[in-house]
Amino acid sequence: MRTYLYRIRFAASVLAVTIMPIIITGFTLLHLAENALLEEKQAKLIAITHQLDYALSEDFNSLLQQRNAQSMNRAQKIALLNQVLGPVTDQIARTNPGIGVGYYAAEWDAIVTYGPSSEMNQHVGKSIPMYHPGREVMRTGKMAVAVGDQVRGNIMNAMYPLIRNGKVIGYAWANELMSNIDVQLKGMRYGIYAIVGIGCLVAAAASGMVIHRLELILTEIKEGLRQLSTNLSFRMKRMRGEPGEIIDAINKLAEDLQASQSSLAQAKKLALIGELATSIAHEVRNPLTSIKAFTQIIEDDLPPNHDSREYTTIIIEEVERLNRFAEELLLFSRPSEEKHVPVSVQEVLQQTLVLLKPSFKQKELSVKQREQTSLPDVDASPELLKQVFLNILLNGIQAAPYRGQLWVELETRNERVMIHFYNEGAPIEEADQLSIFEPFFTTKKTGTGLGLSISQRIVQAYGGHITVNNERDGVQFTVTLPAIRKENKKDAACADCG
Repeated sequence: MRTYLYRIRFAASVLAVTIMPIIITGFTLLHLAENALLEEKQAKLIAITHQLDYALSEDFNSLLQQRNAQSMNRAQKIALLNQVLGPVTDQIARTNPGIGVGYYAAEWDAIVTYGPSSEMNQHVGKSIPMYHPGREVMRTGKMAVAVGDQVRGNIMNAMYPLIRNGKVIGYAWANELMSNIDVQLKGMRYGIYAIVGIGCLVAAAASGMVIHRLELILTEIKEGLRQLSTNLSFRMKRMRGEPGEIIDAINKLAEDLQASQSSLAQAKKLALIGELATSIAHEVRNPLTSIKAFTQIIEDDLPPNHDSREYTTIIIEEVERLNRFAEELLLFSRPSEEKHVPVSVQEVLQQTLVLLKPSFKQKELSVKQREQTSLPDVDASPELLKQVFLNILLNGIQAAPYRGQLWVELETRNERVMIHFYNEGAPIEEADQLSIFEPFFTTKKTGTGLGLSISQRIVQAYGGHITVNNERDGVQFTVTLPAIRKENKKDAACADCG
């Protein structure tokens, strides 16, 4: 029920966001269009009044004098002026259908002419009411536009003062029935309403499609997250656009979580192995020491050429091998117990290469070095770091062909010291690369499978890691360790001095 209400609220919100701007825009355009139409009508009527003023080149009395009508009474004069000016107003009215035009004479306070005369002639000779806006035009001599009930009815009326020799002799007008204007406004309103309505329908349809699409995407993401909660190996389907980016991020997060889960399981397994290794090593070393000692006593009691000396020698060698294995187990279980001190990687590497010179010579291997002129120190144990280099180089010696090549390269990158070991030889199988640092994993007929595991544990204890990659015609191991910053080195020196 809550989900259903949420969907209704979400749909209503989307519709409001999409439809309301259309409605507001529509009504704003309607208001602007109505004002524009009224302004256009007003401008047209004003232009017609200017035309009427121009058509009356003289004043009313001049027209009467030209026709010797000074002795006529008021009604006769108005009739004569209507006869003279009627054709003018009728012509202008015909040119502008629906428009009423005429002249008003202030001297006789009467309508002189009103075109079209076929419809409006009955108003000639009449006076306008006292509240009529035309009286304000004649009083002030300023043009005015008024809307309301006037002589013709409910009209928009533009009135222009007729000024001759600095005197207002009346005014000319042009008007249009508001009913005609309302018809045009109504047509315009219906058009805008139709456009707004169609826009709202299109927006509603588009919003519905968007909402439906969003619901599908959210449902798929929700289902994917539910699947991931029980199975981190599950991957959501790829989508286009921003939803695809979200799903890619979720899939990437799942991969990282799966890797973290694997690392956590590996760490737990290593911790368990470490505890077991510690107990085994401690329990085995003392008996081994006793066996070796008693075997050496027996061997000393045997004559030099006695046949049993062969067996005692084998026993001593095997005991030493088991002892080395026990030491490796202890080293694997507690690689971080050694003291951390600033160490020069170059010096430790040179000492390791000196120790392995006989092995290089025995296989006639060519060892080449390449390093930066100055490398920062790392925080580590020199002996354990030497053990790491020995393990990697011994693997390289065993894997390299007779008279092959080994490369050792040192560099600094992103405040990290990197030591690359490259040896010629067969590449490591891709499946084995994932297990090569697992304890007791080995592809050799002899060996404990702890060398690289111990090396990785040691390097990780110092905040680094070891990686392996197949290169052209060989294999490369890279040991990465965080470099000691100069300020950290100064602090350590001060601590020693203090």
